Amino acid sequence: MTCNRRHPSPTGPRAPARLVVFDFDGTLSWLRHGWPRIMTAVMRAHLPARAGEDEAASDALLAGIVLGMNGHPTILQMTRFAALVQERGGPVLAPEALRAEYQAHLDTA
Repeated sequence: MTCNRRHPSPTGPRAPARLVVFDFDGTLSWLRHGWPRIMTAVMRAHLPARAGEDEAASDALLAGIVLGMNGHPTILQMTRFAALVQERGGPVLAPEALRAEYQAHLDTA
């Protein structure tokens, strides 16, 4: 598909665009900078501790969800995390409530 539409440039002529990036989920956006740290903190607050598990091990577990599912909708990351909490004998968590908590922290960051 070729676009023949021209927009005047205040700096003069430019070469035609060869690449366009669409960031639908915000992973590249500076406005969302730091989102993995925020999501991990929300999850860590709800993660049931396991005997003998150190912080590095739980961080690696959470990174598997946060970074391993990067690009997936946030609700799917929270659904996976809620399942993990139940696998560890924790309470039933509503993925939408977790997503809303994460979004609230993200909005204030």
